[in-house]
Amino acid sequence: MTRARELRATRFGASLSLCAALAFFASCASRPPAEYVPPRLDLARYEALGIAEFSADRKSELGGLATEEFVASVHAAQPGTPVLELGPLAGRGKVAPEAIRELAAREHLSAIFVGEVSESESKPRVAFDPSYGTASASAERKAKITVRLLDGASGATVWSATSERSIPVVALDGSLRGLSSVRTTPADEARAILVRDLVSDVTFDLRPQWVQR
Repeated sequence: MTRARELRATRFGASLSLCAALAFFASCASRPPAEYVPPRLDLARYEALGIAEFSADRKSELGGLATEEFVASVHAAQPGTPVLELGPLAGRGKVAPEAIRELAAREHLSAIFVGEVSESESKPRVAFDPSYGTASASAERKAKITVRLLDGASGATVWSATSERSIPVVALDGSLRGLSSVRTTPADEARAILVRDLVSDVTFDLRPQWVQR
C-alpha cells in the first residue's frame, strides 16, 4: 500500500469513528433528562426519630445486625437524618401504643422505627434422575423482616414494609460414581447476605429515584 492509500485509509477510519461518536451523542441528546422522584417516605417531616433494636425469634441472631444495617441504609438514602438508637424494648412482638407514646414523650421523639426479624432453614430438597443415574440435594436458609414507623403522639403505624428472602446454604450434585460438586455458604455469610437484601427491600420507600420518562 502506498503512502497516499495509507493516509486515505486512516482518514476514512477517523471519519467513521467521528460519525459513530456524533450519532451516540445525538441519541443521548434526544432523550429527555431523567426525572427526580422524591422518596415516598420523606423523613425530613419528622423532627426527631428513634429506632428500637429489632426483635428476633429465639433461634435468630439477626435482630442487632438488621438494626445496624437499617440505620446505615437510612443514612445512605437520606443523609443527615438524626436517628436515636434506643436499644431493645421490653418484651417481644407487637409494642402497645401507650408504650410508644410514653417512650416518645420521654425521649422527645416524633416517631419510632420498630421491627421484627425471623429466620428458618427449609427442609432439604432431593431430586433423582434414574435415567442418567444422577441426584442432587439442596437446602436453604430463609429470613423475613417487618419494619414499622410508629407515630410518637398516637402510637399508630404511619408506614410499614415487609420482605422475605432465601439463600442456598448447601447444594450437592452427584452420580453413581460419587459427588461431582459440593457448594456451601457459611452460616455467618448467609445471614449477612440475607440481612443486606432484606433491608434493601424494606428501605426502598426511603430512597429517591431517577426515572426516565
